[in-house]
Amino acid sequence: MVSLRVREWVLACALVAVPAGAQQTTTPPQTAPAQEPDPGALEQRLRVLERKLELADEQAAEKAKAATSTTVGPEGLAVRSADGSFQLRLRGLVQTDGRFFLADDERPISDTLVLRRARPIVEGTLFKFVDFRLMPDFGSGSSVLLDAYLDLRISPALRVRAGKAKVPVGFEALLDDAHLAFIERGVPSSLAPVRDVGVQAGGEPMDGKVVWAVGAFNGVTDGGSGDGDSNDGKDFTARVVCRPFQPPAGGTPSRVGLGVGLAASLGEQEGTAAAPSLASYRTPGQQVFFSYRSDGTAPGTAVADGDHRRLAPQGWIHAGPWFAFAEWTSSEQEVVRDASRSDLTHVAWQVSTSWAVTGEAVTERGLTPARPFAPGGEGRGAVLLSLRYGQLTIDDGAFPFYADPARSARRATNLGGSVGWLLTRGVKLVLDGQRTEFDGGASAGDRETENVLLARVQLAF
Repeated sequence: MVSLRVREWVLACALVAVPAGAQQTTTPPQTAPAQEPDPGALEQRLRVLERKLELADEQAAEKAKAATSTTVGPEGLAVRSADGSFQLRLRGLVQTDGRFFLADDERPISDTLVLRRARPIVEGTLFKFVDFRLMPDFGSGSSVLLDAYLDLRISPALRVRAGKAKVPVGFEALLDDAHLAFIERGVPSSLAPVRDVGVQAGGEPMDGKVVWAVGAFNGVTDGGSGDGDSNDGKDFTARVVCRPFQPPAGGTPSRVGLGVGLAASLGEQEGTAAAPSLASYRTPGQQVFFSYRSDGTAPGTAVADGDHRRLAPQGWIHAGPWFAFAEWTSSEQEVVRDASRSDLTHVAWQVSTSWAVTGEAVTERGLTPARPFAPGGEGRGAVLLSLRYGQLTIDDGAFPFYADPARSARRATNLGGSVGWLLTRGVKLVLDGQRTEFDGGASAGDRETENVLLARVQLAF
């Protein structure tokens, strides 16, 4: 009750005081005159603010440059900087093969399964214009470094490569191992160099309509690879290709493509009885059908001693699901045994064609299934049928002094067919049937014809 009366009294006093205060005339307080702003100080503050914004932008830009992106897909694992100046790619290739020899009564050969290739691949880009590649191989029961090189990309028309890499001579020898139509390459690749240490320059001027390459290498035997040199002789190579229908970079791929090229190499090789520097030649079943005489002694061993020349015209065409190529390769080598010297020329050629039954476009870079295989889905992958015919002929002058006619054939003629099922671009199953006939190579007449089924399971990414 008391508190209620107090509140009523306070309210009454307030009602009386308000009108009284309203009737009083208040005098506004005296204020100091406003000062004009200093233009210099304002400008200074503005500059400080602008600089802070600039620093914030620079820091954001630096963070963006330092940011990296990582992708995983059919082409492997890739890490790249935000501006693309630095890139790292991890890829791989695994091929497991089966070799099954038929009708080998005279020369029994064991059927076998082999890990043909097992290659981790490291590629990358440094400073936007330096590319590199490292590729060891742990297949076929050995460990070897196949590729190790740097590429300086000066322009599309000029790039310089240094290190161990493929030698620009044979057409099929230059094709990617993951995208071959057949499990083993044809006979012309037996005469071409494969990989060597050296320096080469090349490029693709005129929007890629011309491809050129020249190089200097240690020099290797036919079908061989090397890491060093046993003599002062070096090999010099050149290759030029014309591709009149090649679209410009970024343009729409052409359904029709044509390539015509010529490659050559010139070098000087000197062998010894311990290291003759001469090649042996193999069949698609990887059986040696020709080798030079070699017993470890100087009188009984043929060795390379002098000029080594190769010539390799080549051409290919693709139109939609069809692809075909032809190549011819000769290898001329001065050979010495004891006091005798000869200039021997071996020649090989082949024609090959492929057809994508499922309709995809096929080029020298292989094909990509339009509908990759998906378990339980509609994709079935792609099917590629291939056929080839080729021949390798040994110089008649090699017999009987430099090579034993009872063990080495004068000629090998190969007919092969292949069917490949590409579940994806990198996963495929291949079955080859290869028949190779020989002239000579046996103590009485011709060596037994080789009939072999080759099978492959491949993973490439």
